[in-house]
Amino acid sequence: MLESFEATGRPLLVVCTFYKGEIHPSKEFLTHKRWVAVDNVTREGVGEVKKKLLELRHFLQPEPGILDGLVRENDFVLLVVPIDLAAPKGRLILPQVETIRELLDRDCGVMVVKERELKMFYDRLGMKPSLVITDSQVFHKVASDIPPDQPLTSFSILMARKKGDLIPFIQSLPRFRNMQSGSRILILEMCSHHRQPDDIGTVKIPRLFGQMIEPTVTFDWKKQLVHPEELTSYDGVIMCGGCMVSRRQYENTMDLIQSQGKPLLNYGLFFAWVNGLLPRAIEMFPEVYEVYQQLETVSF
Repeated sequence: MLESFEATGRPLLVVCTFYKGEIHPSKEFLTHKRWVAVDNVTREGVGEVKKKLLELRHFLQPEPGILDGLVRENDFVLLVVPIDLAAPKGRLILPQVETIRELLDRDCGVMVVKERELKMFYDRLGMKPSLVITDSQVFHKVASDIPPDQPLTSFSILMARKKGDLIPFIQSLPRFRNMQSGSRILILEMCSHHRQPDDIGTVKIPRLFGQMIEPTVTFDWKKQLVHPEELTSYDGVIMCGGCMVSRRQYENTMDLIQSQGKPLLNYGLFFAWVNGLLPRAIEMFPEVYEVYQQLETVSF
């Protein structure tokens, strides 16, 4: 366990509980690490734990905002939020809530509609939105209902940008486009949710991949990767936006996949790609757009 922690480069603090004045010989190796002892009855040592944790605060990596560099005060943003079988009853999902809150914190205006009502409301707007953000699964419908010059991206793309780096996904596009017959792809969805009949990871992505890219590709599903050996039998990985994991976890996962030479894609970028919405969905990210422009043409 210690070796696995140290391999990630994370800071380590060992807390020896139920401490009675000495360390058992079998655990003496712990004293070679950063450690502190706690007596659970008297609570002696608890203050030292807090002190040691504060000493580690410089290791913290605050995550950027989901809209960093995309909006300014008084901008107007339109969000498209489907309410389908996958939508949790009585609430929105985390990326949607986080986006709404950040827009309010940045003193922006925000309007939320479902995809079915989008065209009716969009045509009645008195001002053009600075940005339209949609659920990736309705990319095609949304794009067809708004003008082609309207900036458009998805919650999943924004979340993957917040948690990691979009450039490796873009650089992997040619390898996915040339995926060979009989290839195997791993769908990596790093959260627990109830699978629906038309689930994005187990149904929609495999179906679209088969229709648009290569019909003989097979798919497997995992919630996390731990060892490089888990990737040996796969020819590529398509991963979620990572809304339920930390930036460090997401980056470590991307690093693990890249260290094995495997191409990787994000849910949102996959849907943008197969719906013909690249580079439109990434034009607001200059450094990512530039990388895309440098690639050989990747189209259908």
